[in-house]
Amino acid sequence: MHKKLIHHLQQLKEKLTTSCTICNGKSCGTCSAQFDHYEQIAFSGIPLVYWNLDLHELNPESPGVLEVTKYLEKLPLAYDEGRGLFIYGKNGNGKTLCACAIGKQALRQGYTVRYTFLGDVISAFVDAMYDSDAKKQLREDILGVDFLILDDVDKAYISEDSKYIHSILDGLFRARAQNCLPVIMTANKPLQDILQSDEEVFTRSLLSLFDESLLPVMFMGADKRAELKKDAIKRFLKE
Repeated sequence: MHKKLIHHLQQLKEKLTTSCTICNGKSCGTCSAQFDHYEQIAFSGIPLVYWNLDLHELNPESPGVLEVTKYLEKLPLAYDEGRGLFIYGKNGNGKTLCACAIGKQALRQGYTVRYTFLGDVISAFVDAMYDSDAKKQLREDILGVDFLILDDVDKAYISEDSKYIHSILDGLFRARAQNCLPVIMTANKPLQDILQSDEEVFTRSLLSLFDESLLPVMFMGADKRAELKKDAIKRFLKE
């Protein structure tokens, strides 16, 4: 965990404690539970910018958001059946925000969560190629969580000298599917397009597996990320 994140958690703990109307700054079960939730979010890898952003930031009737809302309502069932989501659409439509919202809700319900980029997973396995302990730990981090969130899967790349990663990814996803462990993926284009691209990340043998375990959710609309950024800049300059 980097220094800025640790500092933010320290400030957050102080703020939650001092603003608590139950203990009046003395620390109690209520404010401690609130801080514990944020600490879980931090250790899950969910980016800081999404800690306090939820679905209310988006149009509830827009394509994609409605499906994610229904998924959240059935989260325990999704976990029991190992049902994940493949969220795709253009940049800035709220895909990552929704994936993080699922992760935060899963944490609230007592599940374990890991947010990461598929490219980082690939790089980590390449780095751990000759380190059995590091490879074992990485497998536990990916296979040992209830909900795995993989962001920007279509931006990952496997070099020619690392094609063995295909077999590793195949094994990881099959192990999660066989153990009914959900995966939440985000991408800018449909899974079929990713599978047909020249820079193939997934083997075609995974297509049927994804069809069974990942429900496709398409996001459309304006670049919400740009709108949020403009609002943040305006607030900063105004303050």
